[in-house]
Amino acid sequence: MPINSALSLMGLALSGISLFTTRTFTTISDSLTQLMTYGFTIIGILCIMLRLSLPLTCIAFISVWLIFLLTRTITKHTRKLFAQQQQILGKLNGQVEESISGLNMVKAFGREAEITEQFEESNARLCQVATKAQI
Repeated sequence: MPINSALSLMGLALSGISLFTTRTFTTISDSLTQLMTYGFTIIGILCIMLRLSLPLTCIAFISVWLIFLLTRTITKHTRKLFAQQQQILGKLNGQVEESISGLNMVKAFGREAEITEQFEESNARLCQVATKAQI
């Protein structure tokens, strides 16, 4: 390997490392600036809220806490339903793909009625689970 080629590769590697380091420091610097800005903003708003009206501040925090608990409870129940919805949807997609790719075989063995019935059962189950997950 010629010396010029080795130096070129080394220069390219150092340039890449330098670029990566610069971007990393820039990202950290920007994130830290934003974090400090948001932190001071929240502390300032909290101080002003407490200064203006302690009862309204308490009501606001209690409301936020109740909404957080409600959201967490709903999410806990719907997470299972969304996972079940994706599982059924995957099964349904598999049935459709197999039916389309093996259409000649389905017709040759006269299984159109069975395939349609399986699809309708899976689709009905998907509709039930999707409706529960959305509500």
